[in-house]
Amino acid sequence: MAKSYTYAVWICAAASVIAGAGIVAGIMKSNALIPILCLLPAAVYEAWRTEGRFTRLASWGILVILIAQAALLILKLNANLSSYASKAGITLPDTLKALCSLNVIFPAVVIACSVYLFRRTAGVYTKWLSVIILLSSAAILYILVPESLKMIVDAVKQNPQILKQ
Repeated sequence: MAKSYTYAVWICAAASVIAGAGIVAGIMKSNALIPILCLLPAAVYEAWRTEGRFTRLASWGILVILIAQAALLILKLNANLSSYASKAGITLPDTLKALCSLNVIFPAVVIACSVYLFRRTAGVYTKWLSVIILLSSAAILYILVPESLKMIVDAVKQNPQILKQ
């Protein structure tokens, strides 16, 4: 059943302003926790608005990842999964090792989920929220590891078939 549209414009506008302020403050203070916390209202509303099985899974996944990433930042934990690859006998180039940090993986997964939500949802408000999530996650990724965005763009340029899936 479709969700109510009564206050959707105002809620999405407020979420946009909060997320935008979080992005600006986070970049100015070089603190990724600020945009993560400011993104939570948009993520909660997105999780509430989505109705499809897989879109609901993606939106709830975004919310769980944001909470996990906030916890990692608050506890000052930095896990790099490349150590597990080396234990398994897999040799990774240094550029990939840098991308194996949870500080890169979490926002990258949120970006992927927000693109999925934008493509798969029909409602204008869920699309609006997915754009808010995408832009905020890109800012979070930039704050945490500024060179990671360039590495991800280069990886997509080298493998353009990723975008066609």
